[in-house]
Parts: sequence; structure tokens; C-alpha cells
Amino acid sequence: MKLIVTLILALAPAAWSQQQACYLKMKEGTHYAVADFQVSKKACVVSSDQRKVEQLRVFRSAQVEYALAVDQYSLQTYIIAASCLTVCQDSAEPNRYANLVNTSTAAPYLAENDGLATDQGSSANYLTIDLCPSSKPYDKSFFQYLATVYKDRKFPIAVSISGGWMEHHQDELNQLIDLQVQNKLDITWVNHTRHHPYTPGLANQHNFLLRTDVNSTEEILQQEIFMLSNGLLPSIFLRYPGLISDQHLVETTKSLGLVPLGSQAWIAKTRKFSAGDILLVHGNGNETVGISIFYHLVENNKILNSTWRSLLSWGAR
Repeated sequence: MKLIVTLILALAPAAWSQQQACYLKMKEGTHYAVADFQVSKKACVVSSDQRKVEQLRVFRSAQVEYALAVDQYSLQTYIIAASCLTVCQDSAEPNRYANLVNTSTAAPYLAENDGLATDQGSSANYLTIDLCPSSKPYDKSFFQYLATVYKDRKFPIAVSISGGWMEHHQDELNQLIDLQVQNKLDITWVNHTRHHPYTPGLANQHNFLLRTDVNSTEEILQQEIFMLSNGLLPSIFLRYPGLISDQHLVETTKSLGLVPLGSQAWIAKTRKFSAGDILLVHGNGNETVGISIFYHLVENNKILNSTWRSLLSWGAR
């Protein structure tokens, strides 16, 4: 399946220009042109360093073709000049990335909280912060607090970001980006869909991405485009709005080469967590109780003694 979209956005003069380097580093917070965005999955090798990657998407910017690709073993995504991808094949040998996609999208298909939720056997924890659409200011002090936890390293978090939030909180998004640029936070950007569809009062099994008027594939891909156009590098992770899904949505996720991200500890609800759990709090101003509970756990010395890891280290021992 292909989605071809052209967005006409401001392009920084020096951004994504033709250059010899295979790996292109976007300047976060800068607007880019993204055109002819398509799903294109192939296993390739990067000519400059023989890195094995899975190409996920291709697109053009300033008339140059690029690929959004993921390292088969580190799970890190990159923007790579298409001309640097060689030995491309339709399928790859078993690898860490492919295994994670397969295991996270396997049956049984849960109606709620499908995908990664707890890293069995791990002593680490993973903090995820959702930015659903909201008219309220974001929880700035919470992010600033996390940025000061460690003096010698960055605090790893995964920010599940929706296009609806980005549209109305550009200044706040820039503040988050600044914390990352200043090496205070290690942010993995998670796709939380373009519009985060939701109808109050509608049953979950017919709501969010399962609404009959919602094209889930477009919601996912349009957000990737929106993230790229704002200089955010999409990761391989996708968080379903409301954590609600069905078999068709999970299979769609797999076909797009993405990993669904659940949570074993939605702190506002569970009020506790265990080793290996993915924690979920909302940082969009809509669920301050979760952040209050997080602070309470800190005061009781139950959180900062945990080993916090990036989602990219999932399964590592």
C-alpha cells in the first residue's frame, strides 16, 4: 500500500541539501519539505559503513530521494540518502528489529493495551509520556524535573506525540527539543497518530482508530510526515490512541513495519509499577494526577532507584 503526499513547507537553505554523507541529521524544530512519501520496505546495506538496515519509507526533499530506515540491531532510525542504500532485498535474515515487530504484533489480539507492555526478566523501566491533543499548557515543570534527575547523563524518555498537539503547541514542542539538544533528555519520538481521533461516549471497540470514519493507515503515515516536516525523527514505535486496537489494526501496524507500544503501568490508574514495566503518564496537562503520583513515588524512593532505559534497549540484558 502506498500513500503519496506532498507537503509544501518552508525548507531551511542548508537543510537536506545534496551532500556526500549517507546519514543526514535533521535540525529538530526546523521545517522541511516532504514530498512523495511512500511505504517501501526492503532490507538494505548502507554503502558507507555496511550497516544493515530495513528501509521503511521513501520520500523526496529538495528533489533528492531519501529513506527512513531502521538499524536491524540497534533499532535506531535514520534518514539516509537513497543512493547510499545497496544490496536491497525484499526480505531480510532474522534480526532483532524483525523479531520485535513479529513478537509485538502476534496473537492473541487484545482489545486494549496490545503490544509491548513489560520487558519480562528485566530490572529496567521505561518512561513514556503521551502528548494527546489538548487545549491546556503542557506539564513543563515535569519535563524540567526529569532533565535535572541525572547530572552525568540524559534521562531517557519516549514521547508519544500527536499531530493535534503539535499543531497548537509549537513553542512547547520547541522547549522539549531544546532539552534534547542540551543533552538533558534522551527523547525517543513515538507516533501517536495525526489527529488522535476520539468521540466522547462512544464505546471503545468503535472509537479512536477503530471508528468507521477513520483511515488508520493514513492517521499513522500522515503523522510520520508531520513529524519529519517538523524535524522530528520517527522511531519504530506506535502508540494507539486510548491504547485501543483490534486484530486488523495490529496487522496494519505490522505491515507498516512498526511496533505497538502499550503500558503495564498507566500510573494514574495503577498507582504502582514493577521491574520491566513501561510506565505511562500524560504530559499534556490533562492528567495531572498521574504526574502527582509519579512525584509521590519519587518521594518514597521507589522510582529513582530504578534503572531507566530507552525503548531502543528493549530486551537487552
